[in-house]
Amino acid sequence: RAGPFDERFPYDAWDDYEMGLRLVRLGYKASYLPKATCLHLHRVTLGERIKQVRRGGRSAAIYDAHHAGEQAWHPMIRRSALPESRWEHWKRLAHAWLRGCINRNDETWGEYYRLRLDAAFLEGYRLEVGGCRE
Repeated sequence: RAGPFDERFPYDAWDDYEMGLRLVRLGYKASYLPKATCLHLHRVTLGERIKQVRRGGRSAAIYDAHHAGEQAWHPMIRRSALPESRWEHWKRLAHAWLRGCINRNDETWGEYYRLRLDAAFLEGYRLEVGGCRE
């Protein structure tokens, strides 16, 4: 009933996400499990994750071009358009990096990683909206 994967999404992972949205509209239930763990049989570096999330941003722009309505990523995109947002982002990134260096634990590095990944998502979104090639 949900139909096949949407071939308009050329990047990994987003076709699964879009399919999940269609399944939820058909009554499928999904739950967020914050303590769930996942075993990767390979190391995923921050650089690799940044590339994947940048492609996710491009896919979000493709999604927006074909689907109306508010999406989870829209508030972040609106905030990033504010004049002070770039300076605020770099300031928060520097603070998070320093806290990570001082405290040296996963929790303090988590904010730094999130900020880096948010920036990658926004970059990908803007590239796709602007019609730029990867």
